[in-house]
Amino acid sequence: MQRNTLKRLLVTALGAIAVINASVYFQDTTALVVLACFVYVAICARLYKFDYLHPSVAYLVPWMMILSFSVVPLSKYSRPMNVATYELLLATIFAWLFGCVSANPEDLTRLATVQSDHRDLTDLRPNFKIVVIAAFMGLYMFAALNIAVAGYVPLLSLLTTGDSRYLDFGIPSVYGAFLAYANAVGCVAFYVYLRTKRTSYLLWFLSVLVMHVTLVTRQNIITLLVEIFVIRCLTLKRLSRFTMVLSLSAALGAFSLLGTLRSGDVKEIFGIQQDYMWVPTSFIWLYAYSYFNALNIDNTITQSGAPFFDGFMWQTLLPSLLRPQSNHETYLEVTSAAASSYIYPVYIDIGKGVVAWTGVLGFATAAAYRRALRRRRFLDVATYGCLFSCALLSFFTDFWLYLPVSFQLIFFWVFQRLLFLPHPARSTNALLPQLAGRSE
Repeated sequence: MQRNTLKRLLVTALGAIAVINASVYFQDTTALVVLACFVYVAICARLYKFDYLHPSVAYLVPWMMILSFSVVPLSKYSRPMNVATYELLLATIFAWLFGCVSANPEDLTRLATVQSDHRDLTDLRPNFKIVVIAAFMGLYMFAALNIAVAGYVPLLSLLTTGDSRYLDFGIPSVYGAFLAYANAVGCVAFYVYLRTKRTSYLLWFLSVLVMHVTLVTRQNIITLLVEIFVIRCLTLKRLSRFTMVLSLSAALGAFSLLGTLRSGDVKEIFGIQQDYMWVPTSFIWLYAYSYFNALNIDNTITQSGAPFFDGFMWQTLLPSLLRPQSNHETYLEVTSAAASSYIYPVYIDIGKGVVAWTGVLGFATAAAYRRALRRRRFLDVATYGCLFSCALLSFFTDFWLYLPVSFQLIFFWVFQRLLFLPHPARSTNALLPQLAGRSE
């Protein structure tokens, strides 16, 4: 075991021991949450240098918000949560951190920039353009087939009737794989655009976004945007932290505006108390997707009677025709806040085994991050982009076992074989030691 890895393992273990001892002696869950969040921030700062692309940071950000907001009584629905819920949340977070100890943070002071040149295409196969065109033609043809079979376009249906009917759209059993294929093709186009700066590939990518908007596939839009952000940072260079803050603020403002237009007054929907009506709407949306997520998990733990060991966690990975019927409730605190995170299906299936499962996911994501930093091939950066989005959006649903997202990993491998040479002779090979971050 490398010295840096051993250091991260020991520090994470000390943090876990401190939180475990606090859970035994602290009677106030607020104090426990404050201590746990302090430990998590210290780990991010000391071990991972606030490397915002590191899997530990990607997972910690949403789950620290969930923990923090769980003790803030902004809503009339606020209530104490079961101690067992806090114990499970803290355990899953530490399981993820233990899984990630093998991945070094990127040294932001030594980042190398890969120079993009339209002449530097030595790792592309001679028939590259033909395969890309064929891939996009297949995408558009299958999109048209889905529209023909359904008899409507979800966006037009939304504009004319107020109901997109997107849940009923698509050819059963293959539509999920089609959405994964669309994201994978979009990632290919964006990666090549970054490498060559050829506008045609950017237009190909934008056409995928337009298609997703037309079909009202919101989850694939979000995951694709996260993926291309990661691909951009790993292929060229990272955005500064200041730019990141501005971008996140703008995204939060846009999300708040769209949410208000779609759902109405969010403060009324989520029962914000009169004393807190001054809080900005964008902050309330963050609170809603954090606090009510925690309440939904609490309801699942205290009311479901899980585990059932019935394979429920794997259902969204199966085609619809092969997917068994499920009678499990969702245990929502408020129907408008339907997110229960990746924990819900896994806990229903294997109960506290979700802790070990989280550790496995953290280990796999950390391995993908190491490989992406070291090799920088399309397959590597796109794979990590997909797994990074699963971790970042784990508060929403289980994208790791969600066919329209996770099936991209297979298409990434196929496109790597079809479009790129197995041993590229790119000029960036000399930069790989720098791109890998700190040496062990």
